[in-house]
Amino acid sequence: MKLFPVVACVFGAFVMGCGRLEPTITRPQAPHGGTIVGLPNGLGNVEVVREAVDGKPDESKLFLYFIDAGGKPIVQAPTAANLKPKERRVAAVSFKPAAGTDSSKMGALESSSVRAGGDISGELSTVIAGKPVAVIVNIR
Repeated sequence: MKLFPVVACVFGAFVMGCGRLEPTITRPQAPHGGTIVGLPNGLGNVEVVREAVDGKPDESKLFLYFIDAGGKPIVQAPTAANLKPKERRVAAVSFKPAAGTDSSKMGALESSSVRAGGDISGELSTVIAGKPVAVIVNIR
């Protein structure tokens, strides 16, 4: 009967340690050093990257890389996108295939020059595999 307290303690510790298992969401590492935003309906992710414009300290360009869960470019990458900023007084930002990049293989889109610094916040819309896709972007 001396074994009963030991078994009771082990069982109690086991029960106390068991909790609800929470799902784990893993995002791929940002291969270009940007911020990953998940796309709806399992379409993958978009990585948003801000890069300085050479010789223009007040300007930067935004790059979009459409990637799968493994961080590889998605097969049917968009050829255009639009970012409608949250702030009404700021103009929408259009994206086109990045200069010198095959967008169907690389999945990279580039904006024209935008104001450097500040938050990137708004609705990003594009078409992937013939279907319209929109996602809210909030990047500091």
